[in-house]
Amino acid sequence: MGVTMVSYKGHPCYGLSKKHREAFEQIGVGQTPYDLTDKGKKVLIDLLERELIGYVGMKQLGKDCFGVIEVPEFMVPIPIHYQWCKWCSKNVKDEELE
Repeated sequence: MGVTMVSYKGHPCYGLSKKHREAFEQIGVGQTPYDLTDKGKKVLIDLLERELIGYVGMKQLGKDCFGVIEVPEFMVPIPIHYQWCKWCSKNVKDEELE
């Protein structure tokens, strides 16, 4: 599977749900997606199948008396991230970032 640029000149999640866009943007800025419920996992699987994100592995957050605390870690492939940054530069105002 190779990463390819999306054929349109817009947000990489154009045409997808708000949940898709939120999960993509959380991953794009290096965060773990907030919604790891079954519904949220379906969104992540959809983004993975569309090759908008990639799975890195499990990230260890810590350890306690119950064992290791881990969360899944994802990334946005460079060509997709570039497209998203290009879209943001034209569509996101500085005030929205504060």
